[in-house]
Amino acid sequence: MLYLTVINDPNKKLFHQVYENLNKLYNVMKVENNKICAPEKDVEIILCAMEDLVDFQVPSPIIIVGNEQQPSTPLPIPYEATVIVDINSVNFIHCSADKNIHIVDCGLSPKSTLTFSSVGRENLVLSLQRTIYNIRGVAIDPFDIPLDLCYGTQYPALVVGAIFILGDLINKNTTGYL
Repeated sequence: MLYLTVINDPNKKLFHQVYENLNKLYNVMKVENNKICAPEKDVEIILCAMEDLVDFQVPSPIIIVGNEQQPSTPLPIPYEATVIVDINSVNFIHCSADKNIHIVDCGLSPKSTLTFSSVGRENLVLSLQRTIYNIRGVAIDPFDIPLDLCYGTQYPALVVGAIFILGDLINKNTTGYL
């Protein structure tokens, strides 16, 4: 099971865009405002919206940082978390080397870990630009893969792509469009 948490998303716009796109392919349980919306079938992904990460404990969490507004203070990240963050907000992630935190920055910068190598009207080509480790600890080397789903704006598309890669849902051997 894959655990995802969206923070710093006051209007929950990113949360809903991520949910809509993941729910097209997987059975997603949505937890929002302490209410659970579970699919009728077996749950494959749990997606939570949280205001902050106080007392947050889940196994191998993937934390998604919203980008609608810059955080007012550095965001404390729990031990051994993987954080998906807009490259423009990466300085707001407060972490220390002893916490074993893995940051995957997303954006249209050549410095971004995850970006697009091509942006067309009907599809995008997702580009992993450096080696990262998925939730199973397997190294994923750089690759490009076409996406053919409607993700909304660019950052949500990058977030969904990062979830696919980190969650071991796609890799460089995946064929066709996602």
